[in-house]
Amino acid sequence: MNDAAYCQALIKKYFTFAPAHRREMAGTVDVNVAIEKCKAGNTGAGIPVLESKLRDARVDLPSRDAPPAKP
Repeated sequence: MNDAAYCQALIKKYFTFAPAHRREMAGTVDVNVAIEKCKAGNTGAGIPVLESKLRDARVDLPSRDAPPAKP
C-alpha cells in the first residue's frame, strides 16, 4: 500500500478507536493537523503523528501490506 492509502487507513483506524480511547486519543491540534496534512498529500508529516497516537492507545497499526480499505 502506498503512503496515501496507508495514511487513509490510519485516519480510519483513528476515528474507529478514538471514542473508546478518549484519554489517549483526544482530538488534539497535532492530530487534526496530521489528518489535514495526509489529506493534502503530505503523508510524511501526517503518518508519524497518527502512528504515535494509535500506539499510545495500544491500538494495532494497519498493515502496510494490506490492500487499501474501501471508503
